[in-house]
Amino acid sequence: MKTTQRNAVTVTGDPNGQPMMFSHGFGCDQNMWRFVWPAFADAYQIVLFDHVGSGGSDLSAYSFCRTDPDIAAKFARATFLADNRGDLRRLRTPALIMQCSDDVIAPSVVGAYVHRHAAGSTLVSMNATGHCPNLSAPEETVAVIKGYL
Repeated sequence: MKTTQRNAVTVTGDPNGQPMMFSHGFGCDQNMWRFVWPAFADAYQIVLFDHVGSGGSDLSAYSFCRTDPDIAAKFARATFLADNRGDLRRLRTPALIMQCSDDVIAPSVVGAYVHRHAAGSTLVSMNATGHCPNLSAPEETVAVIKGYL
């Protein structure tokens, strides 16, 4: 099976534009970007996809669903208890860190930490609250991304 099928890849926007990829987080799918990507479609080739196991992806390709409970427990520990802070110093690509106010999943100290340890990063504190500004405050999200670009 092709990756484009396995991950339900959607390509839209300007076919000659620079690609702009939108990736979703745990428990979501590409639909979470529906209020943001159209603002970039006139100048960028938009690439949306679903991580395997989410949305319209091929669920049979998600090996976690086919594993025994011991492997599932190891996967859960690795996913939810992993500490990747040391990886930040290895980043070489400039990054935009969009920090929402009142984000219980990633409070402002997290955004500040990532910014201090990711060389070339830009930290923008947003008025949006919660963890998904692309859904709760799409206009602000678009403005922050466009300002960065």
